[in-house]
Amino acid sequence: MAGVEAGRREQQLYHLKNLHVKTILKESHCSPVQQLVFNTIDEDKENLFATVGGNQATIYDDQHFGKYVDVVAQFVNEATEYAKGGELLTCCWLSSKETKEEFGDALLAVAGRDNCVSVISVVSSRVIALLKGHTKPVVDLCACAAKPGLVASVSKDGTVRVWDYLQERCVRVLEADATCAAFRPDGSGLVTGNSAGQLHFWALPADPPADGKRKRASAEGCPAAHVKKSEGAAVLKGASKESAHSAAIDCIRHLAGGRLATKSVDGKLFLWNAASMERQLALKVPGCPPGQQPSLFGASPSGAFLAAGNANGDLYVYDTDSGERLCHCKPGRVSAPVRAAAINEECTHLLAVYGQGFVWRYEFIPPQEEKEVEVKEEAAAEEGESKDKMEEDA
Repeated sequence: MAGVEAGRREQQLYHLKNLHVKTILKESHCSPVQQLVFNTIDEDKENLFATVGGNQATIYDDQHFGKYVDVVAQFVNEATEYAKGGELLTCCWLSSKETKEEFGDALLAVAGRDNCVSVISVVSSRVIALLKGHTKPVVDLCACAAKPGLVASVSKDGTVRVWDYLQERCVRVLEADATCAAFRPDGSGLVTGNSAGQLHFWALPADPPADGKRKRASAEGCPAAHVKKSEGAAVLKGASKESAHSAAIDCIRHLAGGRLATKSVDGKLFLWNAASMERQLALKVPGCPPGQQPSLFGASPSGAFLAAGNANGDLYVYDTDSGERLCHCKPGRVSAPVRAAAINEECTHLLAVYGQGFVWRYEFIPPQEEKEVEVKEEAAAEEGESKDKMEEDA
């Protein structure tokens, strides 16, 4: 078994060394893509990834069309009698274990400036749940595979709400001025990050209240060196100034092996032991000046690799065990910020969003095939120059 894993890792590293831009998508909304995320919550649907930008959410198939990317579904957040519609700022995949579709489904939650959370069925191409309660825009969403019916939303109204979307009701309200959040893998709690670079842990009861009333979450005990009580939550800070984020946290991900990855807008990317909150690894994504807009990192389904970008358009892949930078991709002359990045498990596809609605896919191309492409491009260029010269002579 160890030999198989070693062989797989060697193959992944080989792929990372031979990534090249092959596919560029231009979304019709012509505005910045705010989020890009693979479906890692359903193991049999990891081929799907979703983006949100403008008032649109687009779902793509990254795997089943050879060298091409295909649009599976698209949702436009238009005004209706139920919601005012508008720009979408975030999305997350939900577990489809509770789906009523006979042959299965994939579920995507989206939210933004209309203060609502919409749950979309990919199979039926419609909104199957609309969650209302926030009074300001929703900036982040997260879900948990262990709790298929739950989704959490982070809003600028100073609250994080936990919803039972199957019953379209809010079951918990956390008074947290948060910027992002992530469920613990077992669904026992939430981790939130804020604009001051602090992490809060919130314990959630095992089951939603039977009476349907919203209840406030309680704080969870943490190592004394890390705890400061504040508004019912444990505010986690590092034992020293260097071990804590000093800028707004823009992304949190739980990884396999009981690890937690957090990133702040200044490019600091930390990996923690999720149980003890001891920092295991500290990374710095270069080219992330203070005050930069959020740039969301992506993790492979196994958590072995992290993909993150910077303000100059550079894209990096890191090993989550050693912290080694394994790959650096730059999109030619483009210098727009990377707003979000994602990577598949085999490391054959690395995705990033740039500019006004552009999605770039870096793909593994074997060295021999890359040489053949270069030869063809050079031959085509020489042929073009020859034709130009003939026309000038004529």
